[in-house]
Amino acid sequence: MDSVPGEVGFLCEDLRSSVEDPHETWQLLLRIGAKFSVSIDGRTLYSEEDFPVVELASYSESWMGGDQSDFLFLSMESDESPLLGFYYESSGFFRAYSPHQFFAAAATIKRDVLIGSLQEFNRGLGQCVASELRLDISAVLRGA
Repeated sequence: MDSVPGEVGFLCEDLRSSVEDPHETWQLLLRIGAKFSVSIDGRTLYSEEDFPVVELASYSESWMGGDQSDFLFLSMESDESPLLGFYYESSGFFRAYSPHQFFAAAATIKRDVLIGSLQEFNRGLGQCVASELRLDISAVLRGA
């Protein structure tokens, strides 16, 4: 089934942290959470009240630096596999998926649109974590 290319958005709000040692990578990855949602063409596909947003951002940075095949986010905090995915379909297009999605995504997302949205999310997350939680996640996002 052909579909019209869509837009994707990533949103987090209500950041919270239980990080005790900011030098421990695992704590930055798993102990910073937020209300998180993914939207396709302005419609909420997936939403979670306590989502490991830094873990997602770290995975997305690694994915963007790789071959950019299927984007399959497997959280250490979830038994779902993947918790959030963008499956490569053809010619640089991806289809969103989550086992908890609210509707079947018909729109496909262009690679550059997906990457741009992830980069925007990661930049904003780094800034919000720094200003709201007084934590620096830049090394985690660089994979250091």
